[in-house]
Amino acid sequence: MNDWMRWFGIYLLTGVALVLLVRIVAGFQRRRDTKDPELTADLLAIAKSLKPEKGIKDRVLEVFAAGLILLVWPVMPVALLIDECLKKRRARKQGEYQLGTYDFDEKPEGEGKTTLENGCWPEYLQEVVDIKVVPKEHMIKDPLNRVPELPFGFLNDAWLDFVGKVLPDDEVYRFLIPEDKPFGIHGFRADGDIHGYAIKRGAIVVEQFIYETD
Repeated sequence: MNDWMRWFGIYLLTGVALVLLVRIVAGFQRRRDTKDPELTADLLAIAKSLKPEKGIKDRVLEVFAAGLILLVWPVMPVALLIDECLKKRRARKQGEYQLGTYDFDEKPEGEGKTTLENGCWPEYLQEVVDIKVVPKEHMIKDPLNRVPELPFGFLNDAWLDFVGKVLPDDEVYRFLIPEDKPFGIHGFRADGDIHGYAIKRGAIVVEQFIYETD
C-alpha cells in the first residue's frame, strides 16, 4: 500500500474513532442521567468544584489549539496528495537519470575509472589480494545447514565467475565504496557501504564481485 493511502486511512480512522468515542461517552452519560439523575448532578458538582478556574491565557490557548485543529484537519488529504505527487516526480527524474537521459556531451563522471554501470572507482580500492586465499577468508559455516558450506555461500557461483575473468596481468583488490559516495560510469550515489573485490586492468576497474552491502 502506498504511503499516502496508509496515512489517509489513518486520518479517516482517527476521525471515525473520535466521533464514536464522543457518541459512546454521550450515550453512557445519558444512561447515567436516566438511572440516577441526583447522583450525576452531585458528581458534576464535585468535579466542577475541583476543577480550577481557567485564566485568559488558558482560554486563548484552547481557542488557538481548536482553531489550529480545524485548520489542519481538512488540509491533510491535500497535503498527502501533494506529497505523493512530489515523490512520483522525484522518482521519475531519478528513473530517467538512471536510464541515461543525461547530456551526452558531458563526460560521464566515472569514465576512465570503470567500465561497469555500478563499478567501483580506483580510489576505493584498498589492498591487493590473492584470489587463492580469499575463499578461505569467506568460508561459510552454518550450524543450521541453511547456507551451503562454500566460500561466500550462495554467492559462490558468482565468485567463481569473477575469478574466471582474471587475466595474467590483472590485479585483484579488496574494495569499499562508502555510503553516499559516487560509483559506476555515471556517478550514482551509494545507498550504503558496498564491500567487494575488483579486477583492475591498467588504471581501470573492469570487473567486480560484491559480497556485502550495508
